[in-house]
Amino acid sequence: MLKLIESLKTDKAQHIAMTMTFNDHDRRHFIDFYIKMDAIWAEEFDEEEYTNIHYATLFFQLWNKNKPVSKTDAYRFMHNISSQTAQKYLNKAIKRGSIIEIDNPEDKRSKLVTLSKHTKNSLIRCIDATLLESQGFFNKQK
Repeated sequence: MLKLIESLKTDKAQHIAMTMTFNDHDRRHFIDFYIKMDAIWAEEFDEEEYTNIHYATLFFQLWNKNKPVSKTDAYRFMHNISSQTAQKYLNKAIKRGSIIEIDNPEDKRSKLVTLSKHTKNSLIRCIDATLLESQGFFNKQK
């Protein structure tokens, strides 16, 4: 998201944005879609702690990597927070069993982290439900 915002600052992006014909109705429609996405997430990850956007970012990034990563890499997935706060989020997710630690085959002194099977399945249900909602959203935009 931060990269998208930064890209809007470029001349080309500003020109594109100025030629688009979004109106307040379109923006409200997007907000409705966003609220539905949030409800889907909340239904799938019903623990209050996981409603924090940093958990969504962490889980989506781990799922997208599709392989175990170092804890340091996992911390970097959570933008705009300190490494100490990122460590706290990761450790809570490990403690709750949403993320699991595995031995690092290349370095016995360190661990790698990956999503638990349950969390992967929850993310897939969340992504699939959001994609279904997005089809309706984007069809209404045409």
